[in-house]
Amino acid sequence: MSQLTPEIDPNEPRELPHGFRDYEPIQPRGTDWRELRRKIWAPFAAIAAFIAKFGVGILKFKFLLGLFISFGAYSRRSDRASRSARLSSSPFSGRASS
Repeated sequence: MSQLTPEIDPNEPRELPHGFRDYEPIQPRGTDWRELRRKIWAPFAAIAAFIAKFGVGILKFKFLLGLFISFGAYSRRSDRASRSARLSSSPFSGRASS
């Protein structure tokens, strides 16, 4: 019977007809160092681009925030000074005002 049917080894891949696929299968290659470097540096480049685009706005906000904090601290200090001056000259303080 082996003369009539050819023996097929089940471990051998079948030969496919030419043009069976419309593409070439992807073949594994070595490490692509250039692509790996791009993937590592991409977040840093994005952060740098964000700072370059909005850096002026961030500095402006920082300056204005510092200005508001300074003004608030000055107002509170001058408010305390005027309050203590008013309390010391109050008729209810027990001291004679001059």
